[in-house]
Amino acid sequence: MKLLRGVLITFAVVFLMFFISALTLPYLFKSRIVAMIDREIQQNVNAKITYNKQKFSVNFLSSFPLLSINFGDYVVIGKDTFASDTLAYGQSIGISISYLGV
Repeated sequence: MKLLRGVLITFAVVFLMFFISALTLPYLFKSRIVAMIDREIQQNVNAKITYNKQKFSVNFLSSFPLLSINFGDYVVIGKDTFASDTLAYGQSIGISISYLGV
């Protein structure tokens, strides 16, 4: 009986730690995540992309087990010949990816 109780307490503590981490990590590392996303956009997209960093969010729990990333007030403008063309804009766009690959 004591073994079962110990296993249940251990499981509860691990689950609680995971849940608290899933809630707090996106807020603690938001600036690093934004910087990484900006860097990857510059390297991989041949357009100027801007978004409202105040409306940027990262969430582990809304689409578990996927990592959900949402951008607010985004604009995609072409480069070079298409510099005067707005390719896309909107109030919100989101993606979900496997956080194991991040």
